[in-house]
Amino acid sequence: MSHPHSQRGFAIALLLWMIAGMSLTVAAVIHFARTDTSMAELRVDEARVRALSAGMALLILRDSAMERFGPKQSRAEEAGGDDGDEGQKLSSKQHLFDNGVEANAVIHPANGFVSLNNANQAELQMLFTDMVNLNESMAQEIVDGILKYRTEFPGFRYVEELLAVEGSTRVVYDSVRKYVHPYRTGGLSVENAIGDLKSLSRSEDGDAGSEANARGAPARSVVQGRLTFDLIAERSRNLNGGADSFRAVDVTISLADGARVYRNRIWVDQSARGAILRKGPVERVFDRERIE
Repeated sequence: MSHPHSQRGFAIALLLWMIAGMSLTVAAVIHFARTDTSMAELRVDEARVRALSAGMALLILRDSAMERFGPKQSRAEEAGGDDGDEGQKLSSKQHLFDNGVEANAVIHPANGFVSLNNANQAELQMLFTDMVNLNESMAQEIVDGILKYRTEFPGFRYVEELLAVEGSTRVVYDSVRKYVHPYRTGGLSVENAIGDLKSLSRSEDGDAGSEANARGAPARSVVQGRLTFDLIAERSRNLNGGADSFRAVDVTISLADGARVYRNRIWVDQSARGAILRKGPVERVFDRERIE
């Protein structure tokens, strides 16, 4: 008599197991669908940011060029900020779109960065000892590797080639990648140095740089060096345009009323009618307060 009841109980248990399995399958499908949707939204955002960044870079270069034909402004106004900017920002621009997108762009001169193709030993040594906190021997190994890389190859074409230098690691690369570029622009200028490079360069200048600033004159980094025949020859070999024509445009894009904020750096050559040399990787800023 209990046999039919046992079969009925087994069937019910089997049905419940099947329902549970189907529920888990549906939950997994929903989870992966949400992940795929989030990744698709991220890729769409990155594509929008790249396109908007390129447009903002060309737009701010156009406006910067047109400023020369307008009324003269003070240095602080031309810098897009107060006197505390000390010439770091050549110009800045903000644009609001109808769909709630906000774009901010700032121009930086190329000599505010360290050139992998032009920096001398003192400049490179300062970069890796002070910025990456390497000891002198480890920093010197990377400096020697950079100088060797210049002679054995046509020079750096991309910042990522720093990973191929002897002694360099991914940690070193991530620490300095925002402060270096592969373009031939001469030495680092204190007055235009970006971020932490400004304080590092001033510490190399010592009291001389402080006295120059007290007089209101732009300070020059000691690693910038004098004009030499080697530097003149290097500039003549530079096929990428004039050293003063390179610009880095840092663009910050705010999407969805500030819910998603991205950064991108665009390198341009003004001598080539605002030609875009490279679009940097898109970086997401999760905390709006971290935006500089």
